[in-house]
Amino acid sequence: MHPEGNIGCDQIVRTIIDYPNIEILKFLQSHTPSIVNFEFNPLQTFLTEACRGGWQYGSPASDKTLPLIHYLLDNGADPKEGSWNGYGALYSALEFSRSLETMNKMIHKGAVVGILVFDEAIRKQRLDSLQLFFEKATFSLPIEEMLEQARNSGSKEIMSLVEAGVAELKKRKQPKWWQFWK
Repeated sequence: MHPEGNIGCDQIVRTIIDYPNIEILKFLQSHTPSIVNFEFNPLQTFLTEACRGGWQYGSPASDKTLPLIHYLLDNGADPKEGSWNGYGALYSALEFSRSLETMNKMIHKGAVVGILVFDEAIRKQRLDSLQLFFEKATFSLPIEEMLEQARNSGSKEIMSLVEAGVAELKKRKQPKWWQFWK
């Protein structure tokens, strides 16, 4: 531990990711609450790396970090950190095939769907994720871009889902009659 209580050691956080132990993390967080938002660099945070879950080239991400991911989210980890334009953890969750439950929690905690996240959902053909995004997420990309990405996918299912989602988004954005007098 650093005398001022700051943990500045990548190896400690990396070890917690490689060998998840919530009790040790709770202890560390009791001394350094900001550990849940530890950054390895501007593109990699504790949460984005936990989403990778021990992934190695040629093997899938491990589920052993799921409790760690949920602990981080439940204890203040910012899902907007760790990538370009604030798409960090949600992009990592998609990239490493995390569950809808995990992505839903990230959205609830403020994750935003931008072009990188939207493209990854289409590339991975995660219809379930796209549906979740249209139901619950905030978007930071234009509707025209969504439709173009869906068309470029060549998938009728994706195109249909995105068209329906966009139509619903447009309905939500239209002011109700009583909002004109505000």
